[in-house]
Amino acid sequence: MRNPGEEHRAPSDEAGQEDSHIEKARRAIHSLHSAHDEAASPTDRLVDKATDSLGRPAALICIILAIAGWMAANQLAGDRAFDRFPFPELELAISAVALAIALLILASQRRADRLADARERMTLELSLQSAQKVSKIIALLEELRRDSPNVPDRPDPEAMEMSSRRAETEVLEQNPDTVKE
Repeated sequence: MRNPGEEHRAPSDEAGQEDSHIEKARRAIHSLHSAHDEAASPTDRLVDKATDSLGRPAALICIILAIAGWMAANQLAGDRAFDRFPFPELELAISAVALAIALLILASQRRADRLADARERMTLELSLQSAQKVSKIIALLEELRRDSPNVPDRPDPEAMEMSSRRAETEVLEQNPDTVKE
């Protein structure tokens, strides 16, 4: 019979190991994001802030109100209007603003793509590590099966293939779209 204190210690040790594993993963992700943020130039930060501001519903409302105000002011000014109907100056202003917003979005997206690429590389590395670990586990189980007198020894070609280390790079080699750095 176990001591109640021992039973209590074992789950907390497992939980501590799990927390440690989860905490390591969280730190790795945080480190990736921190490195990405630290690599941002002042211009990158300005572009991101501007894109973030323009992506809010309030920005749309402000733009619509500005256009309506422009049109109303020119209609109410009558003969003294600085931009008479059909508002060619307004069209020019809208086109210039649209071009600026499009460029801001492209610049911001380019920076976001760099972070996404880093995440994809991290995911690929984790997948390859997992594949190596699974291959090793299968190989050890096959070895145990062969060495254990209590387990019948039978050939298992599928397990042998799964335990080979070539499987983890096979997908990369067969995919013609893989980018080599």
